[in-house]
Amino acid sequence: MAEALYNLLVEGGLVSVDELLERDRDVIRLARELGNWQRVVRTARIDAAMISEHRPAESRALLDEASEVAEAHGLREETAWMDYVRAEAGFVSGEWVGAREAGLRAIDLAERYAYHRAAVRTWFVVVAMARAQGDRGILEHAGRWFDDHQSIFPPSPYGKFMHGAVNLHLGAAGLSSASGPSFDDVSAVWDETQGMGSVWDAADTVAQAWLGQGQTDAVRDWLAGMARWHTHPLTSDLGRGTHALISARLALADGRRDSARTAAAGAAVAFRRGPAPWWIAKALRVLEAAGGADERSVAERETIERALGVDGTAT
Repeated sequence: MAEALYNLLVEGGLVSVDELLERDRDVIRLARELGNWQRVVRTARIDAAMISEHRPAESRALLDEASEVAEAHGLREETAWMDYVRAEAGFVSGEWVGAREAGLRAIDLAERYAYHRAAVRTWFVVVAMARAQGDRGILEHAGRWFDDHQSIFPPSPYGKFMHGAVNLHLGAAGLSSASGPSFDDVSAVWDETQGMGSVWDAADTVAQAWLGQGQTDAVRDWLAGMARWHTHPLTSDLGRGTHALISARLALADGRRDSARTAAAGAAVAFRRGPAPWWIAKALRVLEAAGGADERSVAERETIERALGVDGTAT
């Protein structure tokens, strides 16, 4: 009961991230004393995920400590989940080689032992990176996995949203004819707090699809849903920056180039605080499209894309 109440306080924005981490340090200490190794690992892993967007070094340290416990006590599924979090953290921080390796380790383990929830979450981030890098082999593997497991996916707004983004990535590579999600099917995803790099990338991917279909009202409503969480302590600069990025894309689609430049520049500032290189490159490309990029911005964007091995058309 006490934990449920605490979780309600977190969701309600009444507890800061640092307060939550401090509380969980006590939980981990007590769980160690009681020999509840599953609780030790799960608590550390959830905390690592929560801070993966803006404190990647601290996130990795938590995961490394928890991994030792998981290995010592045979917690195999937790190992897959921790590699998933490593993939998310590396996706945001721009350490894509390590993120890809961690993601593929998680997928291999999850496929071998039918850890379907760990597999699908990891595919969300691995597919996003593979699409950006034009890695057809990984995208083909993902397409087969999603086709084989379609019947087990829950029809929740979050599930439809994230699976829709995967379909858009696979479709861009010519590997799927499925369409992206409709606004009505996924708008409720903003009824609760959201986080993780794969979610913010998916939010932008879906918004771009709607803009390409002329659904500007859907994008405006999407932005309104996102904005409700701007002041929540669990919303990161990556989340707020993604809102500004989508706002810039909408302004550009509407022909409001001045507004697009302002929003794209603001998004880049938010992403640099991470830093989140992939998202910085996205913002700078929109800034270029709006006629607001100088030589330094173009050089920065090109440097990021080279470092990530990105196909620029994916931004």
